[in-house]
Amino acid sequence: MVLTRNPYIGPLNVISYGGHIVKHSHVVKSLGILIDNHLNWKSQVETVAKCFSTKIKMLKKIYYLPPKMLEEIYFKTIIPSVTYCIGVWGSCSKTLFNSIERLHLKSARIIYRVSPKINDNYVLKLAKWQNIQYIYKRRLAVEMFKTLNNDQGRLSDLFHLSITSRKGKIFQLNRYQYEIGRNSLRFRGPVVWNRLPKDTRECKSLQSFKFQLKREKKCVDDISFEKGTVTLNNKNPDFIYF
Repeated sequence: MVLTRNPYIGPLNVISYGGHIVKHSHVVKSLGILIDNHLNWKSQVETVAKCFSTKIKMLKKIYYLPPKMLEEIYFKTIIPSVTYCIGVWGSCSKTLFNSIERLHLKSARIIYRVSPKINDNYVLKLAKWQNIQYIYKRRLAVEMFKTLNNDQGRLSDLFHLSITSRKGKIFQLNRYQYEIGRNSLRFRGPVVWNRLPKDTRECKSLQSFKFQLKREKKCVDDISFEKGTVTLNNKNPDFIYF
C-alpha cells in the first residue's frame, strides 16, 4: 500500500519477499479495521454503515417487543459492533460520520415508534439517547485517561503532559498544518481531555472517571474539533469578553 494524499501517478515498483511478489492494495484489513491508502476511513465507515443497516432491518422484525427491551438489545448487541474502534475511524469526514448518525436516529424512530413528522433534532431527546459523536468523544477521553495513567505503557510516548496548580493535568496541544494531523488521536485526544473539568481529570480510577463522564455529558457533547474552537478550553464563563 502506498499512503498518499494525492493520487499516485506512475508505475509501482515490484516488491518481493521470500521469493514471492507482494501485491499492492488500496485497502487492507487489520484487527477488523479497513485502512485505505488515503487514510480517510471511507471503506471502513461504508462497511460499518452497511452492517449497521442490516442489523436495523433485523430490529424491525421484532418491533412488537416493548421499547425498553428493544433498546436493551440495541445497546448491548448492535452499538458495540458499530462503535468498535471508533476512536480510530471516528476522525473521518462529517459526511461519512453523519451516515452513521442517520442510522442511529433511524433506530430511535423504530424502537420508540417516533412519527416521521418529528424533526430529527428532537428524536434523540425523546429517546433520551446520546449521539454517536458523543460516544466517539467519550472513547477518546477514556483512552487519554489510560494514557495518563500509563496503562500497560499505551501511547504514552505520543503525548506530553503539563501540570499546573490552576489547570491541573493537561496535555500539550500540538499544532498541525494539515487536516490529517488535526484529525489524529495525537491532536483530538488532548482537545477532549483539556476541555474536561479539573475534577473529572483528577479521578483516581477508571471506574470513577467513567462515572464522572456520565455526569458531564453536556460538557463532552459541547466539545468541538472545528478550527478556532480548540483553543478556548480555558475560557471563563463568568468573565465578560470584549
